[in-house]
Amino acid sequence: MTSISIFVLISTVLLMILPGFVITQNCQAPQSLNYSEAIIDVLGGLSQGAEKLINTTVWPGDATEPGFIFPELSDGPFGIPALQKKANIGIGVSGGGLRAVFLGLGYLRGMHMLGLLNKARYLGGASGGSFVVALTSYTDPMKLSKNLGNYVPPHLLTPEQITASIGGKGTFMYELSQMDPTFYQRYLEIFARPDNYYVASKTHPQRESGFARVLAMAAFNNIKAGGKGNSKMPLGQFNSTVTSLGTRGKIHKKIKEAAKMLGLEVYVTDSTQVPFPLILSNIYDPTVANFEFTPLEFTPLYSGVPLGLNGTSPYYGQGLVEPLGFNGQVVAHPDGPAQAEDTITVKSLFIQPLVGKLASSGSLLAVVLNGFIDASRGVGVNNSIASLSEYYQIYNLYDYTSKRFPIADGGYTDNEGLIAMLRRKVSKILIFYSIASSSTDKAVWSANNSGLSQPFGLCQNCYTNLTPSIADDVINNISKVFNQSEKFDDLFNTYHKNLCAGKVNTWRSKLQVVENKFLGVPGGWEVDLLVVMNAPIKDWEDKLPPATKELLKKSRDDPSYLAQAATDPLSTHALVGFPLFDILVFNYKPEAAGALGSIATWSVLELNKTMSDFMQSP
Repeated sequence: MTSISIFVLISTVLLMILPGFVITQNCQAPQSLNYSEAIIDVLGGLSQGAEKLINTTVWPGDATEPGFIFPELSDGPFGIPALQKKANIGIGVSGGGLRAVFLGLGYLRGMHMLGLLNKARYLGGASGGSFVVALTSYTDPMKLSKNLGNYVPPHLLTPEQITASIGGKGTFMYELSQMDPTFYQRYLEIFARPDNYYVASKTHPQRESGFARVLAMAAFNNIKAGGKGNSKMPLGQFNSTVTSLGTRGKIHKKIKEAAKMLGLEVYVTDSTQVPFPLILSNIYDPTVANFEFTPLEFTPLYSGVPLGLNGTSPYYGQGLVEPLGFNGQVVAHPDGPAQAEDTITVKSLFIQPLVGKLASSGSLLAVVLNGFIDASRGVGVNNSIASLSEYYQIYNLYDYTSKRFPIADGGYTDNEGLIAMLRRKVSKILIFYSIASSSTDKAVWSANNSGLSQPFGLCQNCYTNLTPSIADDVINNISKVFNQSEKFDDLFNTYHKNLCAGKVNTWRSKLQVVENKFLGVPGGWEVDLLVVMNAPIKDWEDKLPPATKELLKKSRDDPSYLAQAATDPLSTHALVGFPLFDILVFNYKPEAAGALGSIATWSVLELNKTMSDFMQSP
């Protein structure tokens, strides 16, 4: 078939796609777009490497301004009625490397066992927490019980049962506990190459980054999506995009038609079965004082920056865009700024896959991990965020200018999805927080658990070790959404009180939300916040079989274990530090994964009444 006949065939098919999301010819486009045109660039090809022009729906605005409505909550075609009927409750899963992943999966397993997970409207997370969100949201909801592994109560949790509890091949905990030795081997292979993938991503946007590539090879290529209307392919596919079932306008059908012509897999989430997923990252711009980090959201229906920042040059943010239109340059747009819901034409540089979004959300792991690798190889340590990030072309909906920015870890401004849900004025928020340190020194505790201290504007020495370092007053000014320092004192004291008592560690409070333009958080309202935090729990450990107690004791106290862990920071050694493992370790042993998941699930089941009461409609 000739190029001309292919052109006519695909053009005819595309005319059937609804206006508002089409792929257009790669040619000089008019400034005022004729939205009825529907032509695809077949000469450039349909692969990720080809340059594409895409008509895409955009939503300009600032979440702090009255009248701003997120698309999934609207009455329009992108609104999801089933989601809107749910109680205004959200669940957040914090970052913290694979420690957070296995704890988070264990916590959500408990919520699922209690029948409470799907009562939430939103499920948000950053960094390691984003892995949990993606795994829960974009796989078959009918297989969620199997994929979350087997819960074993503590009195039956022998060392053999700890390992068995993670499930079998293809399940979440199993695959993420099998990354050793392939993860570090592949990571080193990629970063030792002269055409470093991170560097290449600055100038060759079609190429995937090293961190995303390794995540796919080491784990996500072994976990399949599946479920109603979903791809049957593994979650690590680079030629992929996302969408959601249940919208009034059946948006998923349009996305699937466009994706098919682009050669993309489509990962689908279903808000009738699971909460609506929010994966968080940040735009990093060290050149603008006090604006180093700007929140960036990835959802099934849109990506973008739901706030307005007029102090940056060029402007960036001011709205949301469908996933296929993200990461590009605007080539045609309405006269003047985009309105409440509009359509523009974008030259797409590279359609970001789901695994790329996870790599962006968890990029701090790559930054700090690379420092360890550099040190072990005897070369200068480089903790530069800008040199070890994904790079996205970010445009705004005010004057349509764009610039390539490094994308930083979501944890810098929203380590647990709290801020994203405050943007949406979610009334009750349950946070599962992966505590990194149980220090009784408040300054140390606040630095190591910055996702809890930053919302109060009380983080100390949180990011002074990065290049360039970030002063406390800058990050706290950007981060504050609660103006009640005494509440943070109570959180800190409650954690240590529960730790000493050997109980499940929780803290609940009603907090007044203050407006934060940096984060797009509207103020003047109250949120009911419940935080569940990991810690050694004597009540759980007392119930363990003798052999498991001995394993824990040896892992924590044996000098040879501790010495080996200190000299080899890139490896785990059984249960050293349980349950406060090093954030950087990517080759958790199966027993470590199983133990973290088990203590987390048990904690939720112990809180059955508390959880059931909290998940009731506000």
